[in-house]
Amino acid sequence: MKPVNHIKIKNEMSVNELAKQMALTGVLGSGRLGKAINICEAMIMDRDCRVFLGLAGPLVPGGMREIIINMIESKWVDVVVATGATLTHDLGEALGYRHYQGDANADDEELYKKGFDRVYESLMPNKIYEGMEDFIAHNFDSLKGKKSIKDFLWEIGRLTPKKSILKACFENKIPVFCPAISDSGIGLMIWGQIAKGKNVDVRAFEDLKEIIDIAWTAKKTGFIYFAVHAMSITYSRQCSFQRKLLMAFK
Repeated sequence: MKPVNHIKIKNEMSVNELAKQMALTGVLGSGRLGKAINICEAMIMDRDCRVFLGLAGPLVPGGMREIIINMIESKWVDVVVATGATLTHDLGEALGYRHYQGDANADDEELYKKGFDRVYESLMPNKIYEGMEDFIAHNFDSLKGKKSIKDFLWEIGRLTPKKSILKACFENKIPVFCPAISDSGIGLMIWGQIAKGKNVDVRAFEDLKEIIDIAWTAKKTGFIYFAVHAMSITYSRQCSFQRKLLMAFK
């Protein structure tokens, strides 16, 4: 039976040192987080492991955009699967807009009069949607011929004028999948162009074979899920069906 080792804080302590001490507690939040970091590191260092990164919830309004971009640029992950909302917020920032600190109890009617939308306690200007509409309309000819959602999103990443999650995926050739892209601000802007009589060739089910092939042909697969209040990590060996699953936060 291992004792719970108490965390000792010292001057100039690195984040890595703190994480190691948290792992040695072995229990509760600090122990689970420390174990999660160890599993994550094992997945990234294992060349036979294909790591999937799942993104859900208001991550960009919550301030995690640069962390996600850094993980992609560092090639810690091999595949990104995101909600349409996450990519919409990402595109908004790539077009030069920002999210702002607000109040979860604010009067939404008053915020609307001031030109802001609320995502719980994070605010964004309504003009984000105007900017996205202009961006999609201006680049529609480059987007309309893409057959899969992945290629469609890569093209958005290629076209974005500033750093973004999608640009990082495109530049590092990390496949990015978004099954519900139509249920998002980006989807709304595409529908707006279709309503004007334009057509797109994107096939909603085209990505399914590719993502299944990636998972099926991998010797090992790992999964990291990000949400605003939760993160979980899975490391699996397909050959023996042995799995390590850790819920870092509950």
